[in-house]
Amino acid sequence: MTAADRGADVMEIVAVLLLVGWVGVLLRGITSRRFALRPSALTGMGVATALLLPSALMSDAVVDAGSGPTAPDLAISTFARTHRSPLPTVIAERLDLVAGTTALGALAVLVAVLLGRRGHRFEAGLVLAAAATAAVASFGLKFLYERPRPPAIDRLITEGGFSLPSGHALGSMAVLGVLAVVGWSLLRSRSARITLAAVAALGTAATGCSRVYLGVHWASDVLDGWLLGGVVIALCAAVLSTRRSERPAPAGAHAPPL
Repeated sequence: MTAADRGADVMEIVAVLLLVGWVGVLLRGITSRRFALRPSALTGMGVATALLLPSALMSDAVVDAGSGPTAPDLAISTFARTHRSPLPTVIAERLDLVAGTTALGALAVLVAVLLGRRGHRFEAGLVLAAAATAAVASFGLKFLYERPRPPAIDRLITEGGFSLPSGHALGSMAVLGVLAVVGWSLLRSRSARITLAAVAALGTAATGCSRVYLGVHWASDVLDGWLLGGVVIALCAAVLSTRRSERPAPAGAHAPPL
């Protein structure tokens, strides 16, 4: 058994244990009518574990099969290669730059600074934490799973390192998603909230698809990145909701909304 096999097995076990633990807390709360966690925290943890488990199961299956492409991976990759054209290629190459770890980190820092200046320091810290968590998870899991990227001959850009999960997919999902969550809680306008959520969803989807289009990731890498990014969003949303319910500000003491 290789180190990647052992690592994938450990991740699978951790995900199962977390889900079992969450179910245990839920059942105890139902039977005793007294939950150990606030509803927002319980819901967020449930969503996070529900997303982490398929991520771990899929990654373990990929590693156990030799870390090569699955049948859907090959089919989607072939479709993407045979439908390349100049304009989508330019867009995908631009997304490679603006949705990378450095660019997303810079965006998170910029938004955090703006939030801090408006008095929303907790939200600023949450944005930074989401970006840092996504970057660390991407880096750590790539070296844990050691999955090779698609063949270099199929790539439109040069990309090094391992493939699983897609750092662009994970980072864009986590950072843009948390920005949407924070924006939803602070923005006054409903249309502004919906616009921000739509932009985050579109940006995340476009970024993930572009990685397969460029030939630097398999579709399962992107899916895993989205799942892990969803874990970050769920946890951050739970923390934000719990914080707001536990510490209501007195009248007139609210930080200015956006």
